[in-house]
Amino acid sequence: MRLSLLTLLLLGCVVRHGAPIPAGTPSTQVDWVGLKDYPFESRFLAVDGGQMHYIDEGKGEPVVFVHGTPSWSYEWRGLVSALRADHRCVAMDHIGFGLSEKPAAWGYKPEDHARNLDALLTRLDLRDITLVVHDFGGPIGLSYALAHPERVKRVVVINSWMWSLSDNSQAQKADKLLRGPLGPLLYKDRNLSPRRLMPWALKGELSEAEAAAALGPFPTPESREGLYQMGLGLVGSSAWYDGLWGQRDKLSDKPMLVVWGGADPTFSVNDMARWRAAFPAATVVPLPEVGHWPQITAPEATLRALQAFLAPPPPPEAPKPLEPQPVKVPEAPKPLEPQPVKVPEAPKPLEPQPVKVPEAPKPLEPQPVKVPEPAPAPKGG
Repeated sequence: MRLSLLTLLLLGCVVRHGAPIPAGTPSTQVDWVGLKDYPFESRFLAVDGGQMHYIDEGKGEPVVFVHGTPSWSYEWRGLVSALRADHRCVAMDHIGFGLSEKPAAWGYKPEDHARNLDALLTRLDLRDITLVVHDFGGPIGLSYALAHPERVKRVVVINSWMWSLSDNSQAQKADKLLRGPLGPLLYKDRNLSPRRLMPWALKGELSEAEAAAALGPFPTPESREGLYQMGLGLVGSSAWYDGLWGQRDKLSDKPMLVVWGGADPTFSVNDMARWRAAFPAATVVPLPEVGHWPQITAPEATLRALQAFLAPPPPPEAPKPLEPQPVKVPEAPKPLEPQPVKVPEAPKPLEPQPVKVPEAPKPLEPQPVKVPEPAPAPKGG
């Protein structure tokens, strides 16, 4: 492989931005993010791999935001600020990202991050969750929805996936680069992912504050292990992604919103169409001129779509008042004509009938009475 002089110069210089960040350092104690830009309280939970940083803002139905690479909860700051008045907004930094601990030796596979997300949401005991996922946050976050469908109420997908990328040409090129000799040098020494790949995928420039927040979490080559290992998982975890995609029917009854930056150089509109085909009832909001991070480069459009999706359904319209209907009064019945009454004839008087008096019985004639003769007297003895 022939390397240009520029490439050699890039590889020959290790990029450093400062000292390593001690575990448990809140956002108020780093100089690369300001309170005005990130006005949230830092919280930490001990998980596999170390101290996981997260924010938990507002009250109401929970909205959980799951980031990908090379970002952290900072990318959700606009949505969290706008929604926390009516919702409980939770956003974590995966181990190796943002303000979370960055161990030198840990798995860093998407499956490992998914287990930590499960641990956090179990600890918070959230229910009726609206799950908002982006980039690697898709398979990481949706694995929770598949494992706990009874706790997830809605799903929002932003330029993400949940299937094998073994046939994705861009993913294959990235995987080949990462697994070659240049991969560790570019990712760890030159901090390629936040310095070059993120602006490229954004299709726009980062502000000074955004650039500082993108680079700040990764001040040394050692702190970039999570970036490198996450990149290897793009294709390396394809079997796990396939397993998730095979369970997608568990989400078929969940309201789903798909917000898609159509100018994304990695995940094209064909991937958006795949979501639409798998979930035909989903609401799809295409943003044709937007790159991989709609929540950063099109925050207003992304917020409008999310607010409309979260809004309760309008109450049913009150029935229209009935218009008075003319009452048809029936005609009065015609008076009955008097009918002649036929008086029956008086019965004829009965003629007297002769009464036959029976004859008086004849008087009985006296009958002679025969007196018996006296018995003779007994003879003396």
